[in-house]
Amino acid sequence: MYASIHSLPSRHRPGLFKGADGCLRLLWRALLYTLIQALIYSFIHFFLQNFLYLKLHIMDLIILPFDVLLHLTLVLLATYLFWRYVDKRPWRGWRQIGLIPLRSGLPFALRGVLLISITAALGYGSFVALGWMHILSFNPTPIFFLALLIDMIPRLIDEPFCEEIAMRGYLYSTLNMGLPRWLAALAQVGCFTLFCALLTGFAAFSTAVQGQPFPYPPGIIALYLLAIALFGGILQLCVLNTSNLWMGIGLHLFAIEFPIMVITPHKTLFQIALIPLFNGVERFHVLVDIPEIGYFVLTLVVLLFIALRIRRINWQARLPETAELSK
Repeated sequence: MYASIHSLPSRHRPGLFKGADGCLRLLWRALLYTLIQALIYSFIHFFLQNFLYLKLHIMDLIILPFDVLLHLTLVLLATYLFWRYVDKRPWRGWRQIGLIPLRSGLPFALRGVLLISITAALGYGSFVALGWMHILSFNPTPIFFLALLIDMIPRLIDEPFCEEIAMRGYLYSTLNMGLPRWLAALAQVGCFTLFCALLTGFAAFSTAVQGQPFPYPPGIIALYLLAIALFGGILQLCVLNTSNLWMGIGLHLFAIEFPIMVITPHKTLFQIALIPLFNGVERFHVLVDIPEIGYFVLTLVVLLFIALRIRRINWQARLPETAELSK
């Protein structure tokens, strides 16, 4: 009798922060996880990097792989700890959040690369055709492609891989266990936008600590966050259409590389200029964000068409706690 009573699941009085199961409520779990991911990224990129480079004078060649590996380790650790001890769910591996093996995921990643390459080419091409942008130079040199490859390897791990595991992997899976699919997708986009807004705030704090003014005016930040919201929707639709993270990882990588390839002088494939020309930081971000928003909208429309007309996704479905996102 004693054993049977104590084998019953424990119940707690629900409150503002905890539910009847004793776990932190879904809203607070999502917000806390988003905050922790923003703190991890900001600590490594805005504070640790500055300390190692400016104070200890350690070379970038050593700092970069250390930072990337530290970021990946902390993201994986935080994700596991949240799943196991905050959500109090059994851990069955990374397939639970859609991270299938690379051999199976590579074709999906290439689809993402192909899709964003086509829509970005259409976006920039439309700006050129309409006379809103001029191509100043075209430099397809071997040094450019070598620099691009070297840049992609650490960037792949540091941003697309870590962010897809965190946002479209753990966060979306957790939200979809408590919310219908459509609402979980929108909530993930909101959390991703919040994540990037927090990074902007931490970056402003970091520059203030160094005694420098924050270089980005509010209008540019608003434009950036609009692009981020669209981007979060695109990456979420990649997961919904494929049931894994790899299409989003491939698309994410080329989406952040493509604007840099046409702007940054030391690795420019196309050098472009908007009409009218802008100066300084504002010119850089208008060059990136305005065409980017254009081809993000196009990509979003394509993925929505696939979701609605081809995949015919059940938007009311919820993910069972024992299910895997990759199934």
